[in-house]
Amino acid sequence: MIPAFNLKEVRMELNRTFREYPNIKNRMIGFLFARPKSSLAKSQIIPNLEYFHHRSGNNIDFFRAGYGKYWEGIRSEIPDQIAVTFESQINWLFSNLKFNEFRREIEKNTSWNYSGSSDLILCNAYLNSNQDSVINFSQVYCCDLEKMINNQVILSIERYFEGIFNYAENPNEINPIAGFVSVQDNRGVTNIGKVVISGLLKKTSGIKLDGLISNFIRDVSKK
Repeated sequence: MIPAFNLKEVRMELNRTFREYPNIKNRMIGFLFARPKSSLAKSQIIPNLEYFHHRSGNNIDFFRAGYGKYWEGIRSEIPDQIAVTFESQINWLFSNLKFNEFRREIEKNTSWNYSGSSDLILCNAYLNSNQDSVINFSQVYCCDLEKMINNQVILSIERYFEGIFNYAENPNEINPIAGFVSVQDNRGVTNIGKVVISGLLKKTSGIKLDGLISNFIRDVSKK
């Protein structure tokens, strides 16, 4: 899980990752928006930040808006930083200013809007012909995490994120995000979610996933 201040830094981090793993052509990434005072973030996300950071590993980049470490020495740049975890010697910190800067930039560059609670955006990234990273906002899986739990589509954040990390270890290489949507029935989704999310999608696999667009994969790119 990587701090996200702006899209320029996100693309720089993706460029580094693609250079480090040249065999990966398409990569699923996530943008996590979860303010620490949100009830869901407080109960299920904040206590697991350190675990999610290590569990995501090199297989998927989760860019977390407003969160980071090692900011104490740059308080003049992030004056509103507050510690949100205290379990280890190095605390996780949060900045409302940085959170909202990144939220505004994503909303400016897409048709997505923050719910006000805890949201996760999943999409693909790839390298263009100039070897620069591109974030594909035309195929996005937008997760209103609080609504998904309240509607019993997912059982918990821990189980759902574990499913994401597990899938990212062996994703569909042609279209990772479409592959994830098609196999969610075994990744922390309830029986209701199996019907709603998987259904006909699990009949589609392999190269056919490249053209998959469903009601659950949205185009939020600016026209």
